[in-house]
Amino acid sequence: MFDHFRYRTLLDTFERTEKMMRLDVYNYLNKQLRHLIQTKSKKNRKLIDMLTANKIKWHKFRGLEEIEAIPISKTQYADSTHNPLKYRKPVMAAALQRVLSWHRCSEKKIIWITPNRTKIQESGFTRNCKVIPYPQDFDTIIKILRRNSKYVLVARPAILAQLAFHINKYKIAPPKPSLLIAFNHDITIGAETLLKKTFNVPIVRLLTDTHYGSLIATCQYDYYHLFEPIAIQEVVNERGLPVTSGRGTLVSTPLHTSKPTLLRFDTEIEVIPNQNAVCPCGLSYRTIDNLSYVSRPTLKSVDNQDLLIPLPEELHPNIVGVNYEQSYAGEVLITVKENEIGSLNPNDYKEWFHNYWKLDIRIILLIDNRSTFLGDRGLSNYQIKTT
Repeated sequence: MFDHFRYRTLLDTFERTEKMMRLDVYNYLNKQLRHLIQTKSKKNRKLIDMLTANKIKWHKFRGLEEIEAIPISKTQYADSTHNPLKYRKPVMAAALQRVLSWHRCSEKKIIWITPNRTKIQESGFTRNCKVIPYPQDFDTIIKILRRNSKYVLVARPAILAQLAFHINKYKIAPPKPSLLIAFNHDITIGAETLLKKTFNVPIVRLLTDTHYGSLIATCQYDYYHLFEPIAIQEVVNERGLPVTSGRGTLVSTPLHTSKPTLLRFDTEIEVIPNQNAVCPCGLSYRTIDNLSYVSRPTLKSVDNQDLLIPLPEELHPNIVGVNYEQSYAGEVLITVKENEIGSLNPNDYKEWFHNYWKLDIRIILLIDNRSTFLGDRGLSNYQIKTT
């Protein structure tokens, strides 16, 4: 839909003027994006057909406001001739650079610990970058990190937390990155506390969408910001209506691809919009309070009712990782990994879960503080076996 050169020029203008940190600059550029959509829509047959299908007259198309009339999709737009990474790469690289600049780390080396070396290289994260393959022995990873200085350490939250857990358990002197970037996936309060205690450096959350680039990142003041110049970001309820308070699902409409169709993509990330907050960093991107992936399973209670599994930010603050296993309705085995080892006993955690679920389920709880996490999905690993 967009002329890529025009959009890049607009983005460059945004980055130059954003330093002024004024809301009127953002509003002006937002109007320019709206004008660009209007201009291109009149010349784009496929876009006109799409608008017609949604009962929108192309000559009355108002731009960003009309996006709300387009159905929300959970299907990522890709086909045999469309490589989403081609458009994702410059956006991802720009987002990472923005995060580094927020924390005064623009000139520092980036070290990744990841099982997806090829994907990282294809996603625009190649500038001044070193990749450490995972999984491998944490002692080896620590030796590699110690050979480097003035670097930013990037990995999934679960990998970072496992590294910190290993360092604390075996009383190893920690490596000294300048910044930690917890890349995608949920993170528990206990894991974040463990990382801060172990490394004593700022921690950034950076969330991305598989096909369309960065969605959310934290600034130097730990506010979650939506990346709005590259996409229209909406927070909607289960009926698709805008949410102004309370939890909602983040819907993203990418603006940097060359596909002619507007796509309102359901990211399946749950957020709480923060309408009135003004971030101390001066950035005009909207802020949100809390976030988590909404696709979470349920457990069966004693009376066979569905019980929602706690979100990572809702868990007991001493829980770093958790695993749930249910063989039949009414009873669940919960395995937890701790931040402060030995500070609580299993009954303390059982009481917490009982209070969360209103005593509707029998709990068998195990504290397992071995050096690796259970499962491979993230800090909150769901391995539900229901018969």
